[in-house]
Amino acid sequence: MDNYKIINGIIVQPQEVLYDYTMVVKNRTIVDITKEPNQYRELETIDAGGNYVSPGFVELHFHGCSHYGFDQPEPLDMKEVVTFLKKRGINTFVPTFQCNREVIRSFVGAIHNMPELRRSIPGI
Repeated sequence: MDNYKIINGIIVQPQEVLYDYTMVVKNRTIVDITKEPNQYRELETIDAGGNYVSPGFVELHFHGCSHYGFDQPEPLDMKEVVTFLKKRGINTFVPTFQCNREVIRSFVGAIHNMPELRRSIPGI
């Protein structure tokens, strides 16, 4: 989903927390935080139900998750890794490796063969 508005959330900002505001997202980018949600009637509405709302987190040094370690020689299910992380608020991550060229080649090949993963994995 690329275009939507989030209502009834506690919006986390760098310097403050906002209550009773609506966050508007277009093309996967936050474009407005407003007290006037009716000006965006055309957008799908997500009710946060009083939960915290923030941009996704970035994990900069990361060796693996779930039951996957990035340095392991067996193939990874990268879609499962991305799903696991997104459920925990991490939208972008930079996999970290020790120097094993075969493992790194395999990982780079997996990312190359799945372009949709590049949004979540900007580099290694």
